[in-house]
Amino acid sequence: SSNWSAMDETLKVYMERYAESPTNSDRITASKAATQLISMRGAETDQPELKEAKQRAEEVIVRLEDPVGLWRNDRHEFEITRQPQGKFWLKEHPASGQKCDQTCLTITFERATPQVYEGSGSNSDSTCVFDFSYELSFSDAATRLSVKGKHVRYRVPDLTVGSSDIDALRARNKMCAAMVRDGVFRADTDMALERIR
Repeated sequence: SSNWSAMDETLKVYMERYAESPTNSDRITASKAATQLISMRGAETDQPELKEAKQRAEEVIVRLEDPVGLWRNDRHEFEITRQPQGKFWLKEHPASGQKCDQTCLTITFERATPQVYEGSGSNSDSTCVFDFSYELSFSDAATRLSVKGKHVRYRVPDLTVGSSDIDALRARNKMCAAMVRDGVFRADTDMALERIR
């Protein structure tokens, strides 16, 4: 019993440390301790304390695998918030001094399998609006996020806005379609994000 109780104590310590000052290393260590505790063999029928410890460990895993939080890569910061009906929303934070009316990306996604989420989104550039579909996967107790673009489509605007604008719209459509063709916006976009907190 000393083995599982020591692991239970380790898990408590790292969860307390993580609650005080969230760091990814404490998050990962707590996740590993919880996983080890769940896999430990023991006579749970004779040891209700072990059964309770395993239930607490399972609750920790669920809590740590929550994708809600702040994320970043080399150039951008993102925030993931919880939405109704089990969905999540990833929104790009604009760089300092910039507004989100040109290049910011938003994705709505939901869990498809225990490790993989699927979603769709668009950029916020008012000149060329592109719709994307994505696959997102979290690892290391949801401290790392991989975002893979699977499909991109240019959203053609309504051409019935007035005869004087049709030529301009056609020219813009041609430019936006060329951006997909030339790989400026690609279906195989791949981003690696790291949790800030």
